[in-house]
Amino acid sequence: MGGAENVSVATNCMTRLRLTLKDNSKADVEKIKKVKGVLGCQFAGSQLQVIIGQNVPKVLAEFVAISGVKQGEAVNENLDAPKEKFELKNLPNIILDYLSGSMTQLIPLLMAGGLFRTIAAVLGPTMLGVLSADDPTYTFLYTTLYEATFTFIPIYLGYAAAKKLGASPVLGMLLGGALMAPSAGGWRNHLRLRHPDRCRQLSAVRPADHPFGACPLLRREVL
Repeated sequence: MGGAENVSVATNCMTRLRLTLKDNSKADVEKIKKVKGVLGCQFAGSQLQVIIGQNVPKVLAEFVAISGVKQGEAVNENLDAPKEKFELKNLPNIILDYLSGSMTQLIPLLMAGGLFRTIAAVLGPTMLGVLSADDPTYTFLYTTLYEATFTFIPIYLGYAAAKKLGASPVLGMLLGGALMAPSAGGWRNHLRLRHPDRCRQLSAVRPADHPFGACPLLRREVL
């Protein structure tokens, strides 16, 4: 592969040693394939990927120790896993797996948001009285963190859903943010024209009282 000086970064996924080379032309793929323990070797984009199997973390550690090459962060994917054949009867299970896999990532977030409000309620003026209603700490725990949790649910969910699909989490956050953008108000304007009474009710709701992030946007757009 052109020597250690030709390797910029070495990392691994679940089964492959991944090498970023400075000059790909120096790598002899056919020669690497003949090395004992190597199951295959190929270029994927600009990266040289050597298929090792489940022992790849040990191989990477030894490779880095001998060559002195910079070790990158491991990639959590298995490109060599057998692909499951799609069948229509499995579609409901696939959908449920996607939904549950996306939502369960948010459980710690939702628990934290509710827990902070609970702590503030216990320490607040209605119970122990340790914190007064105008205390900044009480406001931060009871309102700010709670609103930060539930107001931006679409962005958090976009991140989790994209991660579940193996897509870019940042793009998932972008789509979630698009749902919250004040300019994306076509459907809200339609709601305002068709249901003005309902809109006036929504405008009176505080973000912390609503479990979904769209509510404060509705409040801004329908007025």
